[in-house]
Amino acid sequence: MRIQKSGTGVSNDLHKLVRMQMRSSIPQLKYKWLLDIGTDDARFCKLMMQDGVIPVGIDIDRCSKPSVIANAMHLPFNRNTFDIVTMISVSDLLEKWELNTALQEINRVLKNGGYFVHGAGEPMIGHPKHWERVLGYGVSIFSIAKEQK
Repeated sequence: MRIQKSGTGVSNDLHKLVRMQMRSSIPQLKYKWLLDIGTDDARFCKLMMQDGVIPVGIDIDRCSKPSVIANAMHLPFNRNTFDIVTMISVSDLLEKWELNTALQEINRVLKNGGYFVHGAGEPMIGHPKHWERVLGYGVSIFSIAKEQK
């Protein structure tokens, strides 16, 4: 599958690839809460709704009409809110310190046993030690196992 970015965001091909990887890697998507960071026009949220996922899309661009206007470094949600967090073609737009802050926020809002789905040109190998499973085409799905306090 050839992946190309369109002029205004992520291609439908990449969205379809991420969805396919999620369907094969995450058991029982139906009724799972999904946070899509950098949702743009919410195409991915709409696509995932076909699988019964309950999506919430955030973006910093008001013109894209996300569910919530927010950025990845300050997620306006309670701890352990989401089963899945996706960040597709966003990390390459962030400075290293911004990405580190965003990853801490993602960990905070993810439920224990939740999944972080990252799509970009480079797999995120080596980020927090409890993120596991790297897949092809720059799509990585990490199962999050949080330490019990």
